Amino acid sequence: MRKLLAVKLTLLVSLASVSLAGCGMGARTQQQQQGVQTNQMTVASAAANQITNMAEVRAANVIVTNRNAYVAASLMNNAEGALTREIESRIANQVKMTDPTIQNVYVSTNPDFVNRMRGYSTHLQQGRPVAGIFTEFNEMIRRIFPNAR
Repeated sequence: MRKLLAVKLTLLVSLASVSLAGCGMGARTQQQQQGVQTNQMTVASAAANQITNMAEVRAANVIVTNRNAYVAASLMNNAEGALTREIESRIANQVKMTDPTIQNVYVSTNPDFVNRMRGYSTHLQQGRPVAGIFTEFNEMIRRIFPNAR
């Protein structure tokens, strides 16, 4: 009788251990899936077209990650540094009109940022892997928009 009880107890403990280990695996898998979602980068061509239709803007590239849009804009007459709050606000409105899920819009006319965003957009539009540019993109965003949260 005691042997049977010991076997049952051992089986019960083993079953509980396997069940708990499975829960841990599920949590890890969920975290990995969330990580994959945060690595998504898409080119927002419709938003870029809307921005380019503005009188002050010569060209624009927009990349979206999660619910954040990053806009690289070249202003007319190469007016670097002429990005006013009013123009920035109008650009943000254009982005949010094309994609209402966007929560934050970050805009820069920095020439280095504009050139890199053009390259990233081309990279993504060619269907090349995001992994090749994701770390560099994030570092650039932290440098250009240090107060972005």
